[in-house]
Amino acid sequence: MVYHQAMADETVPQRRPPKPPSLAKFRSAVVDRARQAGDVLDLPGGQILLPKVFGFCRGVERALEMLDGAVRAGRPQGQLILLGEIIHNPWVNHYFQSLGVKILTAAQREKLESYITTRDGAVIPAFGVPPAIQRRLEAIGCKIIDTTCGDVRRLWTWAERAAGEGHAVLIFGRALHDETVVTTSRLAAVGGTYLVAGSLQQVEQFCDLLTGKLSEERFSEFFGPEATNAGGFEAFHRLAQASQTTMLYDQTIRVRERLRQAFAQRFGQETWEDRLRFQPTVCRATQARQSAADEICRQNCDLAIVVGGFGSSN
Repeated sequence: MVYHQAMADETVPQRRPPKPPSLAKFRSAVVDRARQAGDVLDLPGGQILLPKVFGFCRGVERALEMLDGAVRAGRPQGQLILLGEIIHNPWVNHYFQSLGVKILTAAQREKLESYITTRDGAVIPAFGVPPAIQRRLEAIGCKIIDTTCGDVRRLWTWAERAAGEGHAVLIFGRALHDETVVTTSRLAAVGGTYLVAGSLQQVEQFCDLLTGKLSEERFSEFFGPEATNAGGFEAFHRLAQASQTTMLYDQTIRVRERLRQAFAQRFGQETWEDRLRFQPTVCRATQARQSAADEICRQNCDLAIVVGGFGSSN
């Protein structure tokens, strides 16, 4: 019997450069033994196979290094407060809580001034925070430690630029994921029009609205509060499509192709390209891990185990 262990934000492969001591606590002795044995761990009655790439990406490593450094430096006059989970991994978050770091829930972040004072250190997670929260932190006058992932920032920049050039933005991602919540808040802050499609089915519904298969009046039925539609559905006749950085890359490409078909059908082959922009924005580390997991699952494994956490907003 062969088992496949696809490690999601759990450890780092040994073949990569040595990690700083601050990350050593997140390593796995079992995984290290398997790496030394050529990514295979023999067990009675079976094997554990490891994918070629897995574990913390550089953006996550940076966030954990910054938070660990802040913990070690200490804040004698106050407390370190995380504005949400540092990453979506329960063990990692519990570890930092055990060191005295307080993690605010979504409800607590609404009452930010009740939990953070000028003496505290506020840690922005790898997913970022909405502009309004950033301004409130600055008004409080606390120390701000910003661990936002660079790929997430690049997504914001591209989406905001597209909105500024008159495009509505379709975000392929989960509406309640911390990253998408922040992205839509930033688009709202610059007056952008946007919608969030959390599945290929919702993308198909958008395309049916665009091509007339469904009445445009049903827009709010399909997207509701996950979209802005002040200018009517016509605002989406010029569209920029981006993706949450951790979405499946192959699905992101399918979204692009379906949108191309719908725009060509609605506006004709000669003019649709002027109306549609595309930027996958799925980070390379995510792509590499998805490809490695897909590759090893094709080796007729009996069981695939994913070690990580759910990416929902708390």
